[in-house]
Amino acid sequence: MKKYLAATLIFVLLVLGVKYIAVIVLADENNLEALQQELLSFSKAALARAPINREPLSLERAKAVSTARKQEMLKLAKENPDRFLRFALPKAQRVQLPAVVQIDLEQEVELQGNLDVVQVDDFEHPENSSLKYFLNQNGRRTEVYPTTELLFIPGTSVALNGFQIDRAVVINTNLAANARILAAAPPPESVGDQKTLVILIRSTGAGLPPFTRARAHDLVFNGQFAKFMEEQSYGKVSFSGDVYGWLSLDDIPDFFSIDEISEISQFISQNNIDLNRYGRVLYLVDSKHLGGSSNVGKQNYLVNGEEHRFSKSQIGLAYYNLPASRPFIWRGQPFSWTVLDDSLAHELGHALGARHAKGLDCGTEILKSDCRPIEYGNFFDAMGGSDAEVDSGIGFSINYSLHFGAFYKEKLGWLDPNLVLTITKSGLYAINNLESANGVRAAKIQLPGSDSPTFYLETRRGVGFDSRLGTSELTANQNGLFINKITKDSRNPPHHYLRLYSWLLDMSPTDQDWRNDLKDAVQLFLTRSRVSPFVLCSAIIIPLCLGSLSARLNPTLPDYQPSPLVISV
Repeated sequence: MKKYLAATLIFVLLVLGVKYIAVIVLADENNLEALQQELLSFSKAALARAPINREPLSLERAKAVSTARKQEMLKLAKENPDRFLRFALPKAQRVQLPAVVQIDLEQEVELQGNLDVVQVDDFEHPENSSLKYFLNQNGRRTEVYPTTELLFIPGTSVALNGFQIDRAVVINTNLAANARILAAAPPPESVGDQKTLVILIRSTGAGLPPFTRARAHDLVFNGQFAKFMEEQSYGKVSFSGDVYGWLSLDDIPDFFSIDEISEISQFISQNNIDLNRYGRVLYLVDSKHLGGSSNVGKQNYLVNGEEHRFSKSQIGLAYYNLPASRPFIWRGQPFSWTVLDDSLAHELGHALGARHAKGLDCGTEILKSDCRPIEYGNFFDAMGGSDAEVDSGIGFSINYSLHFGAFYKEKLGWLDPNLVLTITKSGLYAINNLESANGVRAAKIQLPGSDSPTFYLETRRGVGFDSRLGTSELTANQNGLFINKITKDSRNPPHHYLRLYSWLLDMSPTDQDWRNDLKDAVQLFLTRSRVSPFVLCSAIIIPLCLGSLSARLNPTLPDYQPSPLVISV
C-alpha cells in the first residue's frame, strides 16, 4: 500500500478524440484576375477568334503581363494556397501561349526530397506565428505552400505533387496522393552534448551591443537555460560551443536562413569557422523583435558550396537590455528566468525536435468536436505559455511551469519507453511525478484497435524549474493529472501513427478565459484518503462506466469514495 501513497493513482476506461481546426486568410485578387484575362487573350485560340481588323498584340506586352502575373501568383501562393490553385493554368491553356510567356507560368511537377519545417514564433503577437515548409534536395531548398498543415515529421522523405512557380511549389494537401511518404524521418538527435555555433548579429550603425562575446557564451552555455535543459532531460542533454560576432548587417529581416544572407556565409569563411564541428547554429539578433524561429530538428544546408547538416535557430533580443534596476523577468517564477532563457528553451526545444505545447479550449466542456485550438495553450510547458502580455519591464509570459510534457520528453529520448506506462485496458495504475529522477514518470492511453496512444498522462510537483507550482495560486495542480491529447496523421496510411502535437485539456472547465481557468482546473484531485479516478466515457456507455466503477478499483484504499469524471463527446 505504501508504494501507492508516493505515486499518482490512475483509473482508466475509454478516450475519444477531436479534430484539428485550421483558418486560412483570403487575399485581394482583382489585379490578378485582370492580368489573367489579358494573358489569355494572347493564346492561339483567342487570336484565332479575334476580329481581322484588331490591332496586333505585341510579345513585349505579353511578357510584361506574364511577369506581373508571376509576382502576384507568388504572393498568393504564400497568402492563400487554395486561391493560388484556382488561378493556376492547366497545361492545355499554357501550351496555347507564346513560349516567352510560358516560362513565367506555374508548371505541374512531382518533386521528391526531405521535408524541412521551420517554426516562426512571434511572442508579442502569437496570431502571427506560423510554420514554413521546404523540400530539401541535397541542401537545395524549395519552399512548399500546402493548403492544409503538413502533418509529417520533419526529415521525412516525401513525394509532392503540385504546381511549381519559381522556387515555390503549391500542393493541394486535401488529396492525400499529393503528399506521400517515401521513407520515415530519422530519430531526433536530441541526446548528448549539442555542439552549438552562436553568431551575434546587429544592425550596422546601432549603438553598443547588449553584451560581449564572453557574456553571450556564459548566458547560453553556463546560465539558467543550460541548467534547465540538463534538469528536465534527466542529464541526457547538454549544450557547448563557440560564440562569434558581433556581425553587422545593413538589413535584418525577421526571419532568414544561413544560406540566404551572403554576409553570413562570408563571415563564416573569413573567420575560418568549420561548420562540420557543429550540429546547431544559433543567431542572437539585437533587434526590437520579441520572438524567434527555428528548424524543427536538423536539416541540410549549402553554405559556401558545401553541404552541412545542422539546426538553425534565431532569437530576437528585444527587452533584454533593460536597466538592471528593473530586470525583465518572466512573470511569477520564483527563480531567475529571463526573456533570453525562455527564448533559448523554446527555440532550441524546436531545434531538438519538439513542436508547440498547445491547448484545447472546449468552453465549459472537457472535450468535444469543435474545441478552440490555442497555439501556445499549455502554460505548464516551455514549448507553450506565450500570452502576449507585456507590462513595461515586469513580465510577458504566463508559464506556470517549465518542464516539457511527457509526450515530448519521450519523443526526444529523455524518457525511456519502460518509464512510460502504456495503458490499454481499465485498471488501477501508479506513476511518479514527471520531475522525478526515478521510476515510471508518465502514462499513455492506447485505445483498443488503435496503433498509437491518444492521451498522455502526467503529474507534477513544485520542484526545480517547475517550482512555481508550489505557489499558492497554482499548488492545487500538484494534486492530480495533467492530460494531453495527441494529434496523429490519419490521412497517410500506413504512416498514420505519426504523432506531432500535444494538446492540454482543461479537466475542470469553467466559463473563465483559458489562462485563468487553467490555474486550478487542470487536475483531478488526489490525496492520501481520496481519489478521483480518471474515467473517460462516451455518452453511450456512461451507465456502464458508473455501474462497474467500484468493482474495478482497489478496495483496500482507505476512505475511498468513487468520484468518476465523465467526458461526453
